Amino acid sequence: MSIQRNAVIAACLSLFAASAPAMAHDREGSYVFAGVGAASTEWRTKAAATPPGQKRGNTSSNTSYQLGAGYRFNNYFGVESTYADMAGQARREGIGGVDGKSLGVGAVGYLPIGDRFELFGKAGVGRTRYNFQSAAERSGPRTVRGTSSSPMLALGANFHLNRALSMRMEWSTLAISSKAFNEAIGAESLATTQWTAGLNYRF
Repeated sequence: MSIQRNAVIAACLSLFAASAPAMAHDREGSYVFAGVGAASTEWRTKAAATPPGQKRGNTSSNTSYQLGAGYRFNNYFGVESTYADMAGQARREGIGGVDGKSLGVGAVGYLPIGDRFELFGKAGVGRTRYNFQSAAERSGPRTVRGTSSSPMLALGANFHLNRALSMRMEWSTLAISSKAFNEAIGAESLATTQWTAGLNYRF
């Protein structure tokens, strides 16, 4: 009985070892992705720049979209470049509106869970361009533009429908604007997070 049991265990281990390389390289290769979602901007103004009756802190949400391309070396590691764009402005009454576009590149780590589902995390660097358009009643510059570089972070999940196509959910951070830009628009801090749902296509 013991000899048979050991033979079965050895056979299972041999089968796993033989199939592991194929599984590890199953999803390697280049891919593109696109998605649409919501961007949430947290905008805290300085006391002197806050209109009467408003709080200094404010959160504004609007539609956003995301485009990107990547390459997976195996089931667990890859790289991605991402373009994200706020389709509308985050607005504050009596102050104006801000929108942002960012371009980033980062390393991606994957955690497969079963045959179709996986989690991923992304870390890299991004560069964001912010545009501010002041309200008509606000004194000072009508339009201000600023560019900043900062860490890029994202968390998400993929659900593979077949070899080429998968659904993608992602939470990401857009770069915080530069100090000079904040000073120009009277902001103490400005940061945007983005939730996106979309599709991956692997070549």
